[in-house]
Amino acid sequence: MSSKKAVLLIMDGLGDLPMARTADRSRQSGSHQLPATPKTPLQAAKKPNLDRLAKEGITGLLSPVGRGIIPGSDTSHLEILGYPPAIFYCGRGPLEALGTGMALEEQDVAFRANFATVENGKVVDRRAGRIDSEEARKLEKYLSTKIEDVQVIFKHSVQHRGAVVLRGNGLSPDVGDTDPHESGQIIPCRECEKSDAAKKTARIVNAYMKFAMEKLSAAPENRERTAKKLRPANALLLRGAGVYRKIPSMIERFGLNAACMADGALYRGVATYIGMDVFMLKG
Repeated sequence: MSSKKAVLLIMDGLGDLPMARTADRSRQSGSHQLPATPKTPLQAAKKPNLDRLAKEGITGLLSPVGRGIIPGSDTSHLEILGYPPAIFYCGRGPLEALGTGMALEEQDVAFRANFATVENGKVVDRRAGRIDSEEARKLEKYLSTKIEDVQVIFKHSVQHRGAVVLRGNGLSPDVGDTDPHESGQIIPCRECEKSDAAKKTARIVNAYMKFAMEKLSAAPENRERTAKKLRPANALLLRGAGVYRKIPSMIERFGLNAACMADGALYRGVATYIGMDVFMLKG
């Protein structure tokens, strides 16, 4: 193992896109006004330290998962850290679940979860009024159960977000989302392949969705929110199914003893998945 040390700082999404309101309208050529050129927020910002690093360091461009492909935070972080997604990607759900601190077992099927507000069978707010973390955490205790022979575990992460894990035999990640990604009807979970495992998983998910809505609707915390004219977190929306499997750690793969500091569940989950020590950031 090398004694050399390195620090890798990833500012996810910092690049952004040009915005019209950042355009420089003062550019002139002689007496002629030049067309305003929109800037990205990073170009428009005052950032002397980053400017100095760019000037005195080495810069370049990287396409994490292939040229012309817009990567997600999960796949791009895996690639940057030496784990090609085509080989090691397990789906977003298990990474989010690991990021909540859950200990996963081989073949667990996991989903990302959102608390949502449902009225008359329709989603009216996918984030339950941006419920704060403290209130959302109080709802966690209602949401773990057993359906048929499958243990269903819910864990809150931050604000309206959390993760759901299905643990049992004969399950498959090849099922669809229940999250409509906008206001509208909750989507029934459907199998994406013709298999008994996918059919069973979809059935378990749909039964769990009904269970969660009943429990959350009856929760005193949600009655209090309604009384305060706040949107109740009376439903869960699931998406991003994946199946967990153990993979070689960074120390096994590269001889690298690595640690991670991050505040997002996804980033902590990626780090946990590849065997890094994870330290929580507060604030």
